Amino acid sequence: MNAIRPGHSGDYEAIVSLLERDGLPVADCLPEPPVELRFFVAEDPVESRLAGCIGLQHVGEVGLVRSFVVSPDHRNRGIGAQLLEALHAHARRTGMSQLYLLTTTASAFFARHGYRAIPRETAPAAIRASTEFSSLCPASAVLMTRSL
Repeated sequence: MNAIRPGHSGDYEAIVSLLERDGLPVADCLPEPPVELRFFVAEDPVESRLAGCIGLQHVGEVGLVRSFVVSPDHRNRGIGAQLLEALHAHARRTGMSQLYLLTTTASAFFARHGYRAIPRETAPAAIRASTEFSSLCPASAVLMTRSL
């Protein structure tokens, strides 16, 4: 079973590698990111490597779920759901009541976990101003939200 834990600076290279392999943006995922970005990782104890990651960016009073990936050889084992639940628990502890995300490929997964698609123009100003929304994700990405 994979261990889900908060990411730390020693995970940086593995996180970037996972994201790049899946074609996800890494421009603002520097070791000291310019935004408040918290990662959670799934660690494969047998192979001693990361099997997946998910990021939570604090954007004003809400959170932006981002940088979510599970390596192809670890998919369909519930790791994505475990990562998402760890992120939700952290968001609740920090007082967030609403989460947003942009996705081009995983809207069905997120819908199964309580997210719903909304028009991009209804995003809060803080989300629209994020680099993820304004430049890193394509305009075709679906905006989804969930209350906690």
